[in-house]
Amino acid sequence: MNTERPVPSASVRQWHRDGFLHLTDSLDPAVCEALSDWSDEVAGSDDERFLQHREMTDDGPVLARSEHFATIHPGFGSLVGDGVIARLGEQLIGEPIVLYKEKINHKLPGGAGFAPHQDATAYRFVGTHLTCMVAIDDSTIENGCLEVVAGCHHELLVDDGDGCLPASAERALKWQPVEMRAGDVLWFHSRTPHRSGSNTSTRSRRALFLTFNAAAEGDLRSAYYADKINRLHHHTGAERARVSTIGHFLGRSADDATDQSSTSNNTGASTMTDDHATASLSPDRVPWMQLRTAADVASAITDLYERKGASNYDEAVTQLAHALQCGNLAMESGATSATIVAAFLHDIGHLLVDEHDSNGDFLARDLHHEEVGARFLANWFGPEVTEPIRLHVAAKRFLCATDSSYHDGLSAASVRSLEVQGGPMTDDEVAAFRANEGFETAVDLRRWDDGAKLSDASTPSLDTFGTFIESLASVSATLR
Repeated sequence: MNTERPVPSASVRQWHRDGFLHLTDSLDPAVCEALSDWSDEVAGSDDERFLQHREMTDDGPVLARSEHFATIHPGFGSLVGDGVIARLGEQLIGEPIVLYKEKINHKLPGGAGFAPHQDATAYRFVGTHLTCMVAIDDSTIENGCLEVVAGCHHELLVDDGDGCLPASAERALKWQPVEMRAGDVLWFHSRTPHRSGSNTSTRSRRALFLTFNAAAEGDLRSAYYADKINRLHHHTGAERARVSTIGHFLGRSADDATDQSSTSNNTGASTMTDDHATASLSPDRVPWMQLRTAADVASAITDLYERKGASNYDEAVTQLAHALQCGNLAMESGATSATIVAAFLHDIGHLLVDEHDSNGDFLARDLHHEEVGARFLANWFGPEVTEPIRLHVAAKRFLCATDSSYHDGLSAASVRSLEVQGGPMTDDEVAAFRANEGFETAVDLRRWDDGAKLSDASTPSLDTFGTFIESLASVSATLR
C-alpha cells in the first residue's frame, strides 16, 4: 500500500450514506503489477487446499472463482498480512476487523454474471461485515463490472429463498455501475445490493474480494470454509454452477465436462467429499458459532489461550501468564466468580485481534481491545463479567487522574499504551466514569492487571479458570 494515510472524513461520511466507497490510487504500483501474476499462479495451481470453481461457457469450461488462498499464496498472504487494507476498513466501520473469507472472481471472456443480491444472506455466522474489492483488471460495463445501489444497506430485503433479490425488487432499485481501473479499490457493505453482467468482451475482468467481520465476533475464516465445502457438496450436478451458499451465480454447471474424481483444482469445491473437506480445511481456529454447551465455551476459550497465549504481553510475562496471575489476584482478594472470570479474561481482546509484543502495532495504536473482548464475551456472559472488562482501560486513565502515585507504578508497556488510550482522564471524564454502575470492580481489576506482570509468580492452572468459565457461561442460539 502507498501510505497509512487516514480515510478522509468526507469519504467516511459517504460510506455511511451510500454503503460503498470507490477509492483510487490506494495500492502501491508494484502490488498492482503483481496482482495479475498472483492471480495466474492461484488459477494454475494444483494445490488441493485452494477451492476452484468452474463454469461452462460457449467455448468450454473455464475457471470462475478461486478461494481459500490468503494463508497459502505468499503474495496474497503478504497483501492481507500487512494489515493496511484491514485498517482502512476499520476506519469505515469504527472497530477492529479480521478476515472472514477471500476470493478471486475471474470472469473470463464469456463468463457469467451475478444476479442481484446482498452478501449478508450468505454470511450467516457474523453480523458486522464488509468487503474490499480490488480490481485486478480494468472493470467495465462490457466485461461485467459491479453495479450497486446507494443508500440501501441498512436492512436485509426480502429475497427469493435462495439469497437473490426477486425481479420486482430489482426493478424498483436504482442501479449504478462502478467502472474501475486495475488497482482501484471498492469497499461495500454486506447489505449493499449489487449485481454484475456477463463478460461480453475479449478481456478478463478478474477481481479480488476480501471480506472482513468485526473482530469482536471472533476469527471464523477456517470454520466458514469447512462449513461451505460441506454445504456445496450437496449441490453437485445442479444445472447452474454453484460457487456460494446462495444461488446468485448465473454460470452454467461444468460438472458434465469434468472428472468427478479429480482434484479440487479440476472439479471445483462442489465435488469435494466431506472427508476431503475435513482433511484439507480442518479449522485451525475455534468455530465459535458451533459451541453448544457451557463446557464447549470453556474448552474453546482455554484452547484460545493455549494457542495464542505464549506470545509476550510485555518484557516479563506471556499473555497466558498475565491472565493466570490476574485471575489469581482476584481469587486471593476473595472476589466473586464473575469477577475472577473477568480478571482472567480481561485481555482476551488482544488475542482476538492478534496483538502481542512481536506485532509492530502492539501498544502503538489503540485497537480498543477492551471493547472487542467485552462484546465478544457478551455472547456467553452477562454484564457482571463483561462490564469490568469493558472499563478496565478507562480505569487506568481514571487512576492516573485521581491517584498521584499510581502512574509511577505502571510498567513500561502500560505507560506506552496509556499514551494511545487518551492519557489521564479530565475532570468531566472522571465524573462520567464514576457514574458507571460497578466502576469500583473495574478499578479493582485494573490494580490486579497492573500487579500481574511477575516473571516467577505461582498461579492456579488454566483448567481452574476453565471451571470458573464453565460455571458462568450461558449458550444462546446465535452469536451477537
